[in-house]
This record gives sequence, structure tokens and C-alpha cells, in this order.
Amino acid sequence: MEQDLVQIEQFLDALWLERNLAENTLTPTAGT
Repeated sequence: MEQDLVQIEQFLDALWLERNLAENTLTPTAGT
């Protein structure tokens, strides 16, 4: 169960990174 949660967290972190990078290219002044 814990391993599943870790994989999910890593997956979400990857999504957030990609999303933030994409948003930053569009709006460099974006906050979080």
C-alpha cells in the first residue's frame, strides 16, 4: 500500500513539474 502511494506521489510530482514548466513558458510571472 505504501509503495503504491509513493508511486502515485512521484507520478503527481512529475505531472506538476511538466504543468509548471508549460505554464512558466506561457506566463513567466506565474506564482506556484
